[in-house]
Amino acid sequence: GSRLVTKPQGNLGSSCLLVCPYHQWVYSADGRLIAAKDMPEDFNKSTNGLHGVAVQEVGGLIFIHFKKNKSGDPLAAFDECRSFLEPELLPHGLADAQVAFTQTYDINANWKVVYENNRDCYHCLKGHPEYIQSNYDLHFIYQQENNNNNNNNDNPAAPTTLSEHDAKFNRITDPSSSKYNEINTVLEDKSKYWQSLGLQTTASPASHFPGSGWFRASRVPLRPPFLVESIDGQPVATKPMGSLKSFDMGSMRIHTFPNFWMHASSDHAVATKLVPVGAEKTRAEVTWLVAKGQVEGVDYFKEKMTPFWAKTSEQDWELCELNQAGLRSRWHEIGRLSDKKEMGVEKFLGWYLKKLRSE
Repeated sequence: GSRLVTKPQGNLGSSCLLVCPYHQWVYSADGRLIAAKDMPEDFNKSTNGLHGVAVQEVGGLIFIHFKKNKSGDPLAAFDECRSFLEPELLPHGLADAQVAFTQTYDINANWKVVYENNRDCYHCLKGHPEYIQSNYDLHFIYQQENNNNNNNNDNPAAPTTLSEHDAKFNRITDPSSSKYNEINTVLEDKSKYWQSLGLQTTASPASHFPGSGWFRASRVPLRPPFLVESIDGQPVATKPMGSLKSFDMGSMRIHTFPNFWMHASSDHAVATKLVPVGAEKTRAEVTWLVAKGQVEGVDYFKEKMTPFWAKTSEQDWELCELNQAGLRSRWHEIGRLSDKKEMGVEKFLGWYLKKLRSE
């Protein structure tokens, strides 16, 4: 075998053919082998085509799957994923968005270390000074659902039902936080405001993964006076994306295990994809999206748009590399997760272990 496509983007030209650079076998755009010179007469081209992958589009995001599961359907759970993600995704108009900027990072850490880092904000106080200026995450905790102290009446926006995967913990506003009343008021007010604009959403700190447990979507208010996730909280484009009617739409968050997350403000979205390239090396591709047809310097401003998530991402990569160095130590021991701050990590680890056992 040989790598057929060496460029990250492009087209197949007028012939719409793929030619192997090694033996010059020729494939059609749909993967069929249509020419293989000097092969035996009994060689069957129909069984030697390229391997297919399953493809699904959800709200403007394209997902691919390389391996069939035991049922023969590689994306059997995608209908439940679609029904959960699309109400949050569609108003942002990602299907009609354009790439404004992409930054690729090579991180000297295992991919799982990087994803675990994303699934908690235990490190945010010192690790992300820009992020905590705009977001309330420091004031959210996980709490056992069967704990008698968990009273959803004190938090009208908190979810009241949990999937099987989240029967143990739920994320709520920390009752001991000095901003408890402020946050719950903002959650209630923003829920009403966004619903008045036609969104099917509820402002909530909830971080549960429904159904088969590999995806989530939520919309979280930003701390006033922030309107978008930029350094100063002000819009970085001249108008909101898609069908959104206001700049004040909080942070819409998507996570899909094992390698993708996205934060979308009203006027831009930032998507991060992880690709393992070695046991201790991960490639992260961070992509900033804006509305189709917008012109840099006229309709959106890259110098205002990119610093927030560039800084936050680079801070995380540095922390991940330090974590990986710690894992190499002969003194490393398995520790305990914080049940208040790291149950997002526990959810990811539980899903990952379950997948390993099912393979």
